Amino acid sequence: MKSRQTDDLKSKQVKERKTGFKKEELTASKFSGLGLPGLEYRGLWYRGQMKERRIYLEALRETVAAALRYLPEGQLSSKICKGVRRFYWRRSEKEKNGTYIGKENMEIVRKLAQKAYLSRLLEAVESELTAINKSELELAKTRNVSAESVYDSIDDWMRELTSPFIVSDARYTGLWRSLPFETTQYFEENKNQHTAQGEYVRSKSELLIANMLYRAGVNYKYEHPLSLGWNTIYPDFTILDVRQRKVFYWEHFGKIDEQDYAINAVKRIGAYSAAGLDVVNKLIITWETELHPLSPDTVRQVMVNNGLLSARCLLAPFQGA
Repeated sequence: MKSRQTDDLKSKQVKERKTGFKKEELTASKFSGLGLPGLEYRGLWYRGQMKERRIYLEALRETVAAALRYLPEGQLSSKICKGVRRFYWRRSEKEKNGTYIGKENMEIVRKLAQKAYLSRLLEAVESELTAINKSELELAKTRNVSAESVYDSIDDWMRELTSPFIVSDARYTGLWRSLPFETTQYFEENKNQHTAQGEYVRSKSELLIANMLYRAGVNYKYEHPLSLGWNTIYPDFTILDVRQRKVFYWEHFGKIDEQDYAINAVKRIGAYSAAGLDVVNKLIITWETELHPLSPDTVRQVMVNNGLLSARCLLAPFQGA
């Protein structure tokens, strides 16, 4: 065992001499240097959205085409005569003006107007589908080539000497997860619930949230420090949205029916807001009382509402904490 440890230490020292950085320093410096100043990250998930848009448009095309089959032949035209709009039914292209449609036949007018709208809609759908199909064909040629993949494609020794501007989701997640942090020691003895990810949390409700995040493949850190101006707090869960390279936070208040606890909970939320955090879009809040404990269904719905879980999962039975 001692010999293996000695070999590992020598290997680490050699690597540090080659790169000039310790592994921890390398990870932290590369992570902090990612991104472009003043620009929000836009990831590859647009490809999935493009596919979803195509599927939606194809369904819309079928629906529109079916509706058009039940509408009358011909086209609607109109003109203003003595301040009144009059409608005409052109049953063929040869008709210049068409047949006048009286007020008693306004249902025909509505159907022809609907047909005109649906015809334009179908034309727009077809144009967009053509553009999407062309784009998907071009993207298919570069399926394994993207800005994010370049850093992974270079040799290991070059990666150690370079600072990336952009990396793949997997590498970004790895960097984020590898950054060391010191959690709070406040009532450390209360952390007695062991999660599927391996840390200890303070309550069964936090255990439920942690395990459901873990089993959904959501990257999170428990009680990771967050600096709010002059104050540092420790959100229950710091969650990574790797698609947008952003984090948001989840606070669970487990004794909201106790007055002092509820007052402190409001102060904590106020601290987020006072520090400039967007509490509407970057803070998830759940709570419970003694009579109404947090349930798996509630956690699952919250995850769906915040894009952490597919809505299809609402139909699946919960498998336990």
